[in-house]
Amino acid sequence: MDFVCRGGKEREHMEKRTLIRTFFILLALLLAGVIMVPVMSASDEECESSTIIGIDVPVPEPTVVPSDETLQSLREKDDGVIIDDTIVYLTYWNERMKWNLSEEEIKSCSRDLEEEVLVRYYDEDHDYYHINDLDIFGEALGPVLGLNKEHVVAFVQTHREQLVIDRQNHHRPPEL
Repeated sequence: MDFVCRGGKEREHMEKRTLIRTFFILLALLLAGVIMVPVMSASDEECESSTIIGIDVPVPEPTVVPSDETLQSLREKDDGVIIDDTIVYLTYWNERMKWNLSEEEIKSCSRDLEEEVLVRYYDEDHDYYHINDLDIFGEALGPVLGLNKEHVVAFVQTHREQLVIDRQNHHRPPEL
């Protein structure tokens, strides 16, 4: 009986030692793995751009942001003015800008405007005049209507402001 008890204690003692050895071996392997994985990843030539050890992160491409001046020069120059009835157009702007043109002068200027200036802007498919640069149009419109430089500049500026208002209100329901 002594032998059985003694053998059981030895066996129990051996199991504890084996368990402790196994634990330390696994701990050593875990520590070796924790140390080796980042070292191996950091030494890889393809991963020179890594920012976090062990994780491949590509270097971001630089983004060139143009300055405000560059943006203005790249912007498409299209004020998008469409004129389908020159008499209505001139009547509106005559009242708005207070040019004091009579109805007869508006009719006469309308014909001259169509023949001398708007002929370049005519869109046959849609049967209207599409003005894509108010500065050039204003310079051509001035002599036809007898406007001086200040009147032309004021017209172009006011027209641009009206275009902004029109674009902002494009989808707004009509007021009752």
